[in-house]
Amino acid sequence: MIIDADVVPLEYLDGRITVHPDLCNGRPTIRGLRITVDTILGLLRAGESPDEILRQYPSLEPADIDACVRFVAQLTAPRSEAGECGIFPFGEVQIEPDYDYKALRR
Repeated sequence: MIIDADVVPLEYLDGRITVHPDLCNGRPTIRGLRITVDTILGLLRAGESPDEILRQYPSLEPADIDACVRFVAQLTAPRSEAGECGIFPFGEVQIEPDYDYKALRR
C-alpha cells in the first residue's frame, strides 16, 4: 500500500492519535503506526494490563495507551449542559510512573 504524501493526517492528543485515510482504512491509529486505537481498547477490554500490551507492542509508549482511552472517552462521553465529560466505562488506565518500561523491551 502506498500512502498519499499529499494527504495530511488528522492528529489528536498531541499527535498520539492519528487518522489517515490510507492507513488502516482510515481508522484511528497510534502515532501513524499500524496499531489501531480499537486494537488497544480491545486488549484492555479483554483484561490485558498496560504492561502486557507494552510487551506485546514494543513500539508503543505508556502515554499511547492512555491516549487511546482518553481519545475514545472524549468521543463517547455524554456532555452535560455545563460541558463536563461523563465517566468512561473502562475507568482510568493506571500506569505505574516509576516502572522501568525500557526493561520490558530487553
